[in-house]
Order: sequence, then C-alpha cells, then structure tokens
Amino acid sequence: MSDRRQKFERRKAALYNDRQEFLDEWKTLSEYFQPRRGRFLPGDRNKGKSRVNRIINSTGRYAANVLANGMHTGLTNPARPWFRLAPGDRDLSEFGPVKHWLHIVEKLLQSIFHSSNLYDSLPQIYLEMGVFGTGCVGLFEDYEDVIRAYPFTVGEYALAVDHKGRTDSLYREFPMTVGQIVSRFGLESVSHSVRNIYDRGALDQTVVVTHLIEPNDERVDGMQDAKNKPWRSVYYENGGDADQVLQISGYDECPIMSPRWNTIGGDTWGSGPGADALGDNKQLQHQEKKKAQAIDKHVDPPLQGPGSLRKSPVTTLPGGITFVDMMQNQKLEPVYTIQPNISELRADMAEVEQRINQAFFVDMFLMLAQRGQQMTATEVAERHEEKLMALGTVLHRTSSELLNPLIQRTFQRAVTAGIVPPVPHELREQPLQIEYISILAQAQQAVATSAIERMTGFAGNLAAVDQSVLDKIDLDQAIDEYGMAIGAPPRIIRSDDQVANIRQQRAEVEQQQQQMAMAQQAAEGAKTLSEVQTGEGRNLIQEALGL
Repeated sequence: MSDRRQKFERRKAALYNDRQEFLDEWKTLSEYFQPRRGRFLPGDRNKGKSRVNRIINSTGRYAANVLANGMHTGLTNPARPWFRLAPGDRDLSEFGPVKHWLHIVEKLLQSIFHSSNLYDSLPQIYLEMGVFGTGCVGLFEDYEDVIRAYPFTVGEYALAVDHKGRTDSLYREFPMTVGQIVSRFGLESVSHSVRNIYDRGALDQTVVVTHLIEPNDERVDGMQDAKNKPWRSVYYENGGDADQVLQISGYDECPIMSPRWNTIGGDTWGSGPGADALGDNKQLQHQEKKKAQAIDKHVDPPLQGPGSLRKSPVTTLPGGITFVDMMQNQKLEPVYTIQPNISELRADMAEVEQRINQAFFVDMFLMLAQRGQQMTATEVAERHEEKLMALGTVLHRTSSELLNPLIQRTFQRAVTAGIVPPVPHELREQPLQIEYISILAQAQQAVATSAIERMTGFAGNLAAVDQSVLDKIDLDQAIDEYGMAIGAPPRIIRSDDQVANIRQQRAEVEQQQQQMAMAQQAAEGAKTLSEVQTGEGRNLIQEALGL
C-alpha cells in the first residue's frame, strides 16, 4: 500500500505544480471580484478571512453575480423546463408510447434536480466560470435524493484532462475534524495518530485529507466490486501512516464536471470575463480612491497658519471659534487650493464600469432576470444578437462539459435506483439525445423559427394566387419543427399516427355524410317523380319501370 500512496503523492505533486502559474491570477481575481471565493491553502476553510480590502467600487463584484444568476436563469431555470430527451431516430419521437415514456423520464429527472441541492450549486459553478474561467463540481449518488452536488472553489483542487480535453482526474486537499473523519470512515480506517487524538476526546482538531478521483488503471476485467470500477476514488490522510488509506471505492461514470468558459487547445484551465475585465476593475478601484481623496481635499483641505497658533486652541468645526490677533495676520488658510473636476472623473469611471458590465454581459442577463415580463427567445435574439454570438461557444461548452454529463449521470443513478419506468421496445436499441430548450438555447435557435415563419408566410401569399403551391409545403412537419425549435411541450403536439387516425375518422364521417346527403337527394327526387302524372293515373316512375 505504501507504493500506491507514493504513486498518488507523485501525481498530486505533478498536478499541483501544473496549476502553480495560475495561482497568482486566481488570487488577484478573488481579491477584485469575489473575495469570499477561492481557497488556496487547506486551512482557508471556515476561517472567516475576508479579502475585501481591494474593493472600493463594487461594480465588478455585482457584474459577476449578475452573470452567475443570469446563466442560471437563461440555461437551467428551475421554474421552467430547460431540456428534453429525444431518440436517435427522430421519427420515433412522434410515436405515442415513446413520446409518453420520454415525457415521464423528463419529469422524473426534473423532480430529482428539484429535490437535490443542484439548483443551489449551479449558480456557484457559473460564478466560478465567469470569474476564474473554470468551475468544478462533483455529482455523487445519494440514498435520499438520488444525487448530491458538491461544488468546489478555485484553489482547493487540481485537475487533469484526457487526450480529448475532457476532465478525467481530480485531486484535492481539505480539512476534516477528527470527529468527522471517524464518523465518515470508521475508527478502524484512521491512522494511529488520529485514533490517539480521538481517544483523548479532541474531536474538533482538524486533519488535512486528500481525495482523488481518476481512471482506474488497476481495474480487473470482469470484476464488479467497487474497487474495480472504471473510476477510482481514494481518501487518505496527509502525513498519515504510509500503508493507510481511509477509503477506496469507485464509480461507473466520471462524477467530476469542470466546465470552462474559454480554453486554448488542450489547456486544463480556462479563462473567463474576470480575466478580461481585471485591468478595468483595477483602474476603477484606483479612480474610486482618487475621487474620494479629491473630494476630501476639496471639502477638508490641508491648512497652514502661523507658529503662534501652535499652542492656541484651534477649531475647524462648524460654529467653532478660534481667537487670533488679526493685526498680526494670524489665520488659518489652505496650503493649496484644489478644485477637482469630479464630473469628468465620474464620466471616465462610468466608461470603465460599462466595459466591466459588457465583459460580464450584464445588460443581457438583467433582461433575462426581469420579473413580471415574459421574454420570448425571439425578443432576446433581436435585442442581443451580437452577445448571443459571443456566447455561442460558451453555451456549447457548458452543455458538453457540464449539462450533458449532469443529465446522463442523473439518469444512470435513477436507473440504478430502479425508479425509471420500463423502456419501450422501440427505444431499447436507440441512444437518447439531449436537447436544450432554455431561453438562451431557444434564442440561438430563433433563426430556425424565423426561417419557418418566413417560408410559410411566403407560401401563404402564393396560395392566394394558386392553391396548388401548398402541395410543396409539409405543414405537419413544419409544426413539428417549429414546436421543437421553441421548446413547446411535446404532449400538446399529436403524433403522426394520432393525426392519421383523426383524419381517417373525419374522412369516414364526411363520407357517411355525403352518402346520407346523396340518399336524401335520391329520395327527394323519387318523390318528385312520383308526383308527376302522365295520364290514366300513372306517374313518371311507373312509366319508366313499365308498370
């Protein structure tokens, strides 16, 4: 076991060394944007230390919070559906049993998300992405809520990515009290030193623990126990016994998700709006300080006076009196006169604040978060098309690095828990796809809905001249495509089979009505003929039949 511990320690040292050059930037970003975030030493947790001394003007801090809440509202709003499931074969999505099963599973996943702490954790992840460029969260199974999210803050962990640039390893150090360690892992698993501390009753003494999650290169094929899972999880005490670990377990899927705002090549760590606005935020703090100094000097300037007043009572308070001999010109006066042009300084500061807000997309996210207004995706796209273009790669990366694995892992946990209904036969060989219907996702798809609207409108204008042009448009499919683009609930759109049955029934009713009308017309015609007399008490019907 000592060889294994040494291997873990070597890799931890390598990963912590790789992130070393980012530490100074992260610390600076923390000081200027989010002083309460970032733990760069294991002892930073629960210490109550605040790094707010750098912040005089809170524009940057406010902008970062708006971005985090705006991303949450625009991508994963708990008050409305933001994703849906679809089969790999799109034709199956219109099949009644398949549509019903997908709807049930979607509602089940949404219920799991609501009952867990996910919606409390997502804004923290978005905040880390915006300020530091990288967010990180562990999604672990929970026997009460199915899943449990554990968001981490920058500085307390190190990551590694695989050959495809996907995060596959995490090492982190964090403090635990002796009581917590014994309660979590059991007295028989702890080191001799921790056992002695526990026996003395010092349960609140802290010990630094390392937790690692990485691909299991010691996995034995065919073995199904926790130690032979595709990903291994190991806890051990820093400085503990050489052959001691607290726990070894594993996962079927990687439980670590680390979305990045922007990356270059195969970089492990990302960069975000915080780095883009850091220079402006530093300038803004400097200007805010200088503005305050200018106002102080203007209102309460430094004074000078004769030496004879050194021992005399002098007051500068309102209504105060200082007795001087005017014949000797004994008076106090400013050392220099300052008339600061505060309006120009404020105008320049407003430009800097605007640049910070632009870097964090504040105006767009505030629009999304407005209460009492039902913003449509088309309105968002029209008002902030250029910002949506800038966010395009970010939203795609967020989906691939955070939301996709989040939904997939939750679905697998639900399957393992036995709460997913039986899969329809038609879906058993079909992979499930995830489609996003959040307000931001729909805003990006607004181009597709505009194309459908323009096309159907153009065809309608032509139909006023020649009705046959409508044969060129599959209106049923247009409704399906439009509904998917705007995220309409699938249950309000009938499947092709249902529509075919309704139309067949309608055609049969219309045919019966036509037959009844024809029979009625025939009966009325016969009655009319029977009333036409040809002589000798005979009518036209009798004449026609030779009666």
